[in-house]
Amino acid sequence: MDTAKSRSLCLAILLGALLIIPTPQAWAQANELPEGWEIQVIPMWMWVGGFDEHVGDVVEGTFTNPDGTELIAFNHKPINLEMDSNVTGRVELTFRRDQWGFGVSGWFFLTDEDESGGVTTPSPAAIPGFLNSVSMWDAIFLPLADDFTSSGAAPFSFFADAELNTFTFDIFGLRTLAEKPASRIDLLAGLKLGWLDMEVNQGLATRGFFGDPPPGDLFYEFLSANSAADSDFLGIGPMVGFAGDATWERFRVKAFITQSVLAGEADLDGVWKGNVEGGEADSFGGPFTPAGRLRGDVRFSKEETVFIPVTEAQIKVKYEITENIAIGLAGFASIWIDAPAPPTYHAPLATIAFDDPDGAIFFASQGTWELEERTLSFLGVGIDIEIMWL
Repeated sequence: MDTAKSRSLCLAILLGALLIIPTPQAWAQANELPEGWEIQVIPMWMWVGGFDEHVGDVVEGTFTNPDGTELIAFNHKPINLEMDSNVTGRVELTFRRDQWGFGVSGWFFLTDEDESGGVTTPSPAAIPGFLNSVSMWDAIFLPLADDFTSSGAAPFSFFADAELNTFTFDIFGLRTLAEKPASRIDLLAGLKLGWLDMEVNQGLATRGFFGDPPPGDLFYEFLSANSAADSDFLGIGPMVGFAGDATWERFRVKAFITQSVLAGEADLDGVWKGNVEGGEADSFGGPFTPAGRLRGDVRFSKEETVFIPVTEAQIKVKYEITENIAIGLAGFASIWIDAPAPPTYHAPLATIAFDDPDGAIFFASQGTWELEERTLSFLGVGIDIEIMWL
């Protein structure tokens, strides 16, 4: 949902609340905190930090030979995935009587991001000795030779996408530690359930042609590589914290801070696939008839028990429209420390190589999967709508 739509949603909620205002009646005594049932609904615009991924680079390479010595220089332009902000929501239901109470609450957040593009090499007539390529998995993939481009180098295409999904649910009790007629401080204790799912996919491909143009004898070489990795975590653990509540006439301020530790199983999976082939082509768009094909497949799978500290805080300032309805603004933050992220594939040495003069190709896989952790910061702002049954 874009910014304009989210603003329209917030305005619609505000106007709806104003339309249902009844004639003022039986207002609670000024500066007196309410008791009973309360339900709070908070539509929020949320951001997340900590899962912005650097998945590769567009590499501009220059090759010169001053004084007869080869010099190679690379200019890296990063391919980054920056996770989108999005509309989400938090809901809380509590009951209070005297100095005791209980409640449940929960929130969710879904976001993703993708990036794709192409890389070509300019003609040597324009920039002599200039090559463009793509780097992924810590390996630079040089372009294939192509007789039908002005530069003699085949173009690359690449893609990358990531997704993050989060859900939490809390159940808690509360006990008032300190109280005045218009303010109080509560102790919160309970359980938190949390689910976190992250996924990263990326890949590249290039195809070069040589021989005679159609309808003559046309031959091709093709290179592609891609990886898919994900982590899935479900955990539960104790939660403890403090909440504060204060009122002044019709204005009310509420805040809380909690600390939890989620324990659970993390399922980590990854697969990297490489493919090289060569053969005949009827045209530049195919069909293609492979004469030889080599493939690589490097897989990873692991389950491990992890512990994730989660700190959450919220502050709300609202105005009591009637004895039973209040509306205001809310700020929310949730910090997940060292959450298991999708594993990352690293191939520091040459992954695929070609012996181009005679058309022979060979494949070598020397990469490894490595575990990753991320500290995720969720920050949200929204409209707080509260309904009270006193």
